[in-house]
Amino acid sequence: MENQIGSQGFSRRLFLSKVLPACSLACLGASSGLLGFSPAVKKALQDAKHKFDEEFPVKFTGRQLMSMVYGRNYIPLLKFLFEELGKERVITLLKKHADERGTKIGKKFAEQSGGGDFAFLKKMFSPDSPNFKNALTMSITEDTTHVHEIKVTECIFATTFLEAKAGDLGFAIICYADYKMATSFNPKVKMVRDKTLMQGHACCNHRYLLEA
Repeated sequence: MENQIGSQGFSRRLFLSKVLPACSLACLGASSGLLGFSPAVKKALQDAKHKFDEEFPVKFTGRQLMSMVYGRNYIPLLKFLFEELGKERVITLLKKHADERGTKIGKKFAEQSGGGDFAFLKKMFSPDSPNFKNALTMSITEDTTHVHEIKVTECIFATTFLEAKAGDLGFAIICYADYKMATSFNPKVKMVRDKTLMQGHACCNHRYLLEA
């Protein structure tokens, strides 16, 4: 049923359900599978009896898909809200929503890991993880029983928002949810970070700390 997208060889459904980073899965309202739909809706989509439920025949690269999801409508809409409501107010609301999304995603990952297992988190945030293969370029800079630090040098989300000159929006929407995701995954886990590509730095330095 999967439809290959572009030369990177991943399906549209896989991109939406697994390739997007955790914070961005939350942003799209996805927790697993078919975006958290009810069983009845999932069955309807899987049966694909209606033309609306069929796979798109057009192939996209990840960059093109991101441009459609965020660049053409979502970012312009938020910039419009900046003008109408004020930038500070919109950013505050986006961060509040990001907290809620990050909390939901963290709890979902905790369930999948069997109770917030730090080893599960480390495996998830690694260069070998299929979750981020086509969305991030990362390396592990520290890996112990209580510390897991990754360095992200490329991010398809940062690229999309920065090209639209909307890094502040991207940080509030995408990056801010990472903090709540970590603590909701396990209250003993804390994420520390002082650099992000979205804010114009050369990398993101996600550092996950497990309390003894």
